[in-house]
Amino acid sequence: MRNYKLYSLDRNGRVFSVEDCEARDDLSALDAGRARCADNDVEVWQEGRRVGRLKKGNGGLDASDRESL
Repeated sequence: MRNYKLYSLDRNGRVFSVEDCEARDDLSALDAGRARCADNDVEVWQEGRRVGRLKKGNGGLDASDRESL
């Protein structure tokens, strides 16, 4: 298992909570983040590497939004 952090972001993109997460791989960590992004964006990190940013409410992806998956 690998250690990840899930950062919940406010509407200005600032972190307002952090949760530790253990997952077997990046996809599992992203699934854990997806479960927490109903009301806000969530970034998933492993050490100093950003795995991805999940949009609030599991919103649709937009190719022009380089911040989201």
